[in-house]
Amino acid sequence: MDCTYNLQGRLETVTTAGVLEDLDSDTNADDRNVEVAAYTYNPAGIRVDADVIRYDVTDYGQEGETWTKLSSSTTDYLVDSSNHTGFPQVLEEMTVEYNASDVEASRTRIQYTIGDDVISQTESTSTNGGSSWTTGNTQYLVYDGHGCILSAEMAQVNAFG
Repeated sequence: MDCTYNLQGRLETVTTAGVLEDLDSDTNADDRNVEVAAYTYNPAGIRVDADVIRYDVTDYGQEGETWTKLSSSTTDYLVDSSNHTGFPQVLEEMTVEYNASDVEASRTRIQYTIGDDVISQTESTSTNGGSSWTTGNTQYLVYDGHGCILSAEMAQVNAFG
């Protein structure tokens, strides 16, 4: 793993390389998957974006190595920096997954219900550019008296109308 930091000391990029294996069928375990993540911050120093690109790298570390893009994703964070706790809280995460040709494959949205801490989170998915969403289960977080999470229960929420 290789990390770089910006001038404010915030994490800027992370490069993670998988184990050496034979991805190109040349009988040499000299290939690996590599993931590169880059982070963006707002002027207040709060992370608002994460971009990740995944590659297959054949003949890794050798002259003539080849990088083939597999997929990528972008995650945007909606942050409330002025909530009653005094600490920034993520209210929503939106992740868009792309295939190797940069065509959108899917979207995932996680919405958080915030009180003094995170009360619940609900994950939704979309495969049509975000024009309609399928809501998944809502996960409720249960805390003990010390503020530690005891469980994250999945609950079926019934809407009565």
